[in-house]
Amino acid sequence: MILGERQSQRLWSSYIKEGITGLVSTYSERWWGKLSSVQISQLRAYLLSDQAPTLADIQAYLAGSLGVNYTIGGVSDLCKRLKIKLKTGRPVNVRQKPGSVEEFKKNL
Repeated sequence: MILGERQSQRLWSSYIKEGITGLVSTYSERWWGKLSSVQISQLRAYLLSDQAPTLADIQAYLAGSLGVNYTIGGVSDLCKRLKIKLKTGRPVNVRQKPGSVEEFKKNL
């Protein structure tokens, strides 16, 4: 394995500061965001109830119910990170009569 100059400098400085235990340990603190896993599950349950068609509605829910403030861009990034997409139905012709689809399916 070949190391770059900067990587070898970082390894050497961590060895100087912490010794061999600093090199061997692989723990690093990770940042998971503002929401806990419980709050994420509450957000998913809220979104499944189809009460939030826009990012502004999600932002208002996060601020009001969970007490976490996000910008619209932050809400967009959060939705991307959680793989939440807008679910919409197929478009319907304005001239289609209500109930005609069920009649068509029954006749088949």
